[in-house]
Amino acid sequence: MKPGKPLNRRTEMKSTKALKSHVGLKRGNGPKRKAELKPRSPKTAKKYVPRRALVAELLLYPSVCEVSWCSDTATDPHEPKTRARGGSILDRENVRLICAPHHGEIHDTEPDWAYKHGFLKHSWPEEDAA
Repeated sequence: MKPGKPLNRRTEMKSTKALKSHVGLKRGNGPKRKAELKPRSPKTAKKYVPRRALVAELLLYPSVCEVSWCSDTATDPHEPKTRARGGSILDRENVRLICAPHHGEIHDTEPDWAYKHGFLKHSWPEEDAA
């Protein structure tokens, strides 16, 4: 076969029943699941029992958002060192109370100011600036 020449089919394509059953299906119209997916695994769900108690204790009395230039009421617990970075959702020292708009901004855009002001921490040990 020379380069640049298109491939020619030698045999006819055959459709199967599996392909015919899915032809024309739109998203959401496929076969239904027997059981809905659980939002958390049983192991993770056990961690959230003490987590809910910790958050309830922290939010018992209204406080101001920990972002220094914000005066809104703190409504969201935020972990500067996330679970993906090796942090714990049960560590009181790893929870800061902030308002919902700043919480969304931190997680949606991960701005430089969040790292600068300690609202996000890297997974590696931070070196002391000398």
